[in-house]
Amino acid sequence: MEQVKLQNRSVILHCINDAGSISRKDIAEKTGLTAAAVTLICNEFLRDKLIIEGESVKKEIGSGAGRRKVLISIDYKSNYFVAISIETDRTVIAITDMQGNPSKIETIETNKNCPPEEFLNSISDCAKKMISECDQEIKEKISLGAVSIPGIVDAEKGKSLQAYGIWNEEVDVCKILKEKTGIDFVIENNVIAFARAEQIFATGKYKENVLVIKWGPGVGAANFVENQIYTGFRGRPAELGHFIVDPNGEQCVCGQRGCLETFVSAKALSQKNEQETAEAIDKFAITIANLARVLTPDRVILYGELAKDEKYQSLLKESAKKYYRNYTDKKMRYTKLEDCEDYIGPVSVAIDVIFQGK
Repeated sequence: MEQVKLQNRSVILHCINDAGSISRKDIAEKTGLTAAAVTLICNEFLRDKLIIEGESVKKEIGSGAGRRKVLISIDYKSNYFVAISIETDRTVIAITDMQGNPSKIETIETNKNCPPEEFLNSISDCAKKMISECDQEIKEKISLGAVSIPGIVDAEKGKSLQAYGIWNEEVDVCKILKEKTGIDFVIENNVIAFARAEQIFATGKYKENVLVIKWGPGVGAANFVENQIYTGFRGRPAELGHFIVDPNGEQCVCGQRGCLETFVSAKALSQKNEQETAEAIDKFAITIANLARVLTPDRVILYGELAKDEKYQSLLKESAKKYYRNYTDKKMRYTKLEDCEDYIGPVSVAIDVIFQGK
């Protein structure tokens, strides 16, 4: 019963978030939950100051009949997070509210030449300094920290198992950060984290089947339908960058040969001439088209610094037209979250924890 209640809690908060403002009655109608269950859970949200009551509206627009409905909305200032996005080239640390509005944000170089714990300590030092510079009200509302990182993670244990291009050993990321900051942390794969952001803030509001693809410096993918992100064994994402496109190709950081990343990563493309670049991106388009035939998404969302590059994006879209059935620029486009894509992934992981009441 407790698990059902937690699931209902998450469903209700996603419903409120998608609507912006909504009445309890309309929540019940949209979710299929009983009015009593919605009222009970919303009262708990009010007690915890997670939602706020706003204006009331007439039951039927344009008529004076019926009781007035009180609208409720999420109080996005009720919780603040320490969001840490670790990528192979740089690490972004942000302190934000539940809408991803940053109070503080810093970018540091990802140090891959020192022991993981030493680098995580430097992140902690930076985060603590940022917190110390925040207003007291924000300091008191920092409830959670979240980390996104490439590669394989064990979200339940708070560990990075293999962060391709950063470190290869198992690292107890959340434990180290908590010991240094005193804040509880959660961890997620970087592409899954960004897919969660698309769910909460962008395409997820339209209840579509969405394939999210990261391009730069490496390549990754995640697929979701409404509130469900599909993952493999132990929550692993679809490792699009490690699809083998040439068995006789160069060795990849993952140990295989001829992975897609060995052709279209930032490092690989920097070493190619114009013709080689076009051929490599053509392989990328074929791989996306094949994956789309399996997952049948309504939309493909691109993000990452290479996907943002107009030259590379144009080459990818031109190739996609040849292989991706029913392709349109609306069907495959760059994310609308580009202004906050450097840190919105871990913010969304933290929000999901709050929504689920963990």
